[in-house]
Amino acid sequence: MKPNMTFWLVLVLTALAALTGPTASSAAPAATLDWEQILPYLPTRIWRSPHYETDHTLFVTTDRDLRRTIDDGDTWTLLYPTLPVTEALGTSAVALDPAMPVSTTLFLARNLPEGLSEVYRSSDGGQNWATVFTTTAGPVRDLAAVRDGDGRLVAFAVGGLAQVWRSTDGGDTWVSSATGLPDGYEVYHVFVSPDFAANSTLYLTGFGPLVRSTDGGDIWARVDIPWVDVARQVAFSPQYAGDGTLWVSYFWIEGHGEYPPNGIVRSTDRGSTWQLINDGLPVGYPDGWIMGLDISPEYPADPALYAVERTARPFGQAWDLYRSPGGGDGWWWQGTAPDKMPAGLLAASRSLFFLPTTAGLWRLRTACWEWIVNGDCESNSGWTMPVTPATAGYSTGQAHSSSRSVRIGIVDGGNRLAYSSARQRVTVPASAVTVTLTAWLYTVSTETRLAVPSPRLPEAAARTAVVDAQYVLVLDENLVEVDRLLWTQQDDRAWEPYNFDLSAYAGRTIWLHFGVSNDGLGGITGMYLDDVSLSACEPHARPPLDRRLFLPIAMRDWQAASPPPGPLLVEGEWASHVVGHPQSGTIYAVTPLGLYRSDDGARTWTLMTSSPPVTRNLVLAQQFPFWDCLPPICKSEGAENGTTD
Repeated sequence: MKPNMTFWLVLVLTALAALTGPTASSAAPAATLDWEQILPYLPTRIWRSPHYETDHTLFVTTDRDLRRTIDDGDTWTLLYPTLPVTEALGTSAVALDPAMPVSTTLFLARNLPEGLSEVYRSSDGGQNWATVFTTTAGPVRDLAAVRDGDGRLVAFAVGGLAQVWRSTDGGDTWVSSATGLPDGYEVYHVFVSPDFAANSTLYLTGFGPLVRSTDGGDIWARVDIPWVDVARQVAFSPQYAGDGTLWVSYFWIEGHGEYPPNGIVRSTDRGSTWQLINDGLPVGYPDGWIMGLDISPEYPADPALYAVERTARPFGQAWDLYRSPGGGDGWWWQGTAPDKMPAGLLAASRSLFFLPTTAGLWRLRTACWEWIVNGDCESNSGWTMPVTPATAGYSTGQAHSSSRSVRIGIVDGGNRLAYSSARQRVTVPASAVTVTLTAWLYTVSTETRLAVPSPRLPEAAARTAVVDAQYVLVLDENLVEVDRLLWTQQDDRAWEPYNFDLSAYAGRTIWLHFGVSNDGLGGITGMYLDDVSLSACEPHARPPLDRRLFLPIAMRDWQAASPPPGPLLVEGEWASHVVGHPQSGTIYAVTPLGLYRSDDGARTWTLMTSSPPVTRNLVLAQQFPFWDCLPPICKSEGAENGTTD
């Protein structure tokens, strides 16, 4: 509203706003992805423990060493090499025995500057290492370890020009296993079927097509997929044994027409047939490589697929995170990723992600996902713009970010009776607990008559505009108005953010409708729309309890009242380390806030001492028996009551 309007008109507009539904708030735009760098500078790759849900263990190679974390990257233990660390170790990959934690066998690849490559094995979880394989035939770029149908530990090392080495005796002996590989095939990665014990299947990617072996590595053959020239990443369904679903990201060197230069394909029959699943991905950019690909570990309950792709920007390039909530059935841009070349993507859980790159490791914690397509208006997708006397369209006349926005209504030129809109159909997930619509508007109006709101009518009826107005509506699937979020007549001529709470629409399919009407009399009215976001947030998954400790603690001589059932909350924080006194009702617990003590069976708590969240253990005094065991660490005695380390 212009500042020289009369006081009574301001009062009338205020009253009308109260009568026409929720009012937009000029708040901050929707939150961006909050990536945090937890290992800087060095090239990194990351692997998830086969039993991450219970042990929270991750392994990282940093080109010069191997590290392990049991707290999602807050702290790290150096497993290899022993100090001093040098700059020329070339640590490239690790492989974990899937029989962990019963087995504690690890394999590690290292490449030396003089052309010698080595594979090391540890049989004690990384405490001690021994060389089990050496080669000068090429760098060992990747490793895999798997159990076959007889329960034997089989290991693979790949790299160089058409080089695959295999051990069928747990790493004691290694032989070449490259029969059938294409000539000149530069091998980068090996991916093992989750159902290897039954189907003996594994895949190779590199500078060339997808290659597969269905006999445990005896014979390799090219997988003919029409769009795939160079295969990059392979992701398997966690339920692969039952559903046979896998995904492959690819690059086509001379992509054209039906062969876009980048993309993702999916197979639901164990690789027999394939389909493109690029809807929503900007795969037409020749250098738009998809270097990160992973599926939610909770698939199929949470069938989300994630990809990190390099995309074009008006002033350069950027890496972006995309999410497909249906395992490839449409993609939604979520935000930018760190501006470094990815070396994969790891979805540790549905709300925790790790991005290893050529210059460090990043972590992302989020349970909020984007549901608007082309919210930044830089492509020609997502938005529906009905043809009218003032049809909306993409414009470079104004832009809140980047170079374009959507122009709606009449922003200059002659006045006329006109209606104009841009809208998008969205299905709000039923699991969302908060849903926030954010939009940046640049309003223009030279009209002096009051924007009196019209009755709620089917969308088509708004074409017979009787006032000038800018508005934001929620329409049902039949394009009938069900909610009026904004009805105004502003001439700000500056970008302003508007936020709306749409949590009431969780589980519903709606149209988000941005419109402008002009009555053809007096002045003109229009607006620009940019950076639209519909962020739906799910409940955060609770952190799992430390599996070395038990709640309640079952001891025959403990007669105190049992703690309440379910996960233990202490002062609003999850207790991840808990141990109980066997002769009383005393319980000790560690949370991110510190060490707590309860003397009444976990009903009330007293903060004993502050403790950083890196606390890894909690034990009782030596004179009291207790259990605290997770191979390879088992203890039978401890320190003072409630001591942490």
